[in-house]
Amino acid sequence: MIATLFHNAFGGHSPIPEAVIVQQLQSHRVHYLMEEHGRAVLSFTVVLDEVEIDYLAVLPDNQRQGLGQALLGHLLEQQAGNRILLEVAANNQPAQKLYAKMGFQTYNERKNYYQDGQTAILMEKRS
Repeated sequence: MIATLFHNAFGGHSPIPEAVIVQQLQSHRVHYLMEEHGRAVLSFTVVLDEVEIDYLAVLPDNQRQGLGQALLGHLLEQQAGNRILLEVAANNQPAQKLYAKMGFQTYNERKNYYQDGQTAILMEKRS
């Protein structure tokens, strides 16, 4: 279900193969929060007092309905006191606005980080 959601949310390609998702779930290294109807998912990794958000994906027909914000809010509540990190593509303005609204601040960027040459914007939230 997670791989299918990623596939549909990311325009027909999943950033993570299904076999890797299964392995992550079994190892308990990567955690997933899924919206109750399977329309959005957030994956994250916890290392000591830092949390790295790996992916936040919402099905295209369900975007801008608050689903991603709700998952992110749940994570922030769950991980209060930890530093939370993420990266977002420079051309993904809607995601950047959501993260800023939720209290994230830009602290760095990586030029030509993605395969398509996009810059990665590095953001953090400290509790």
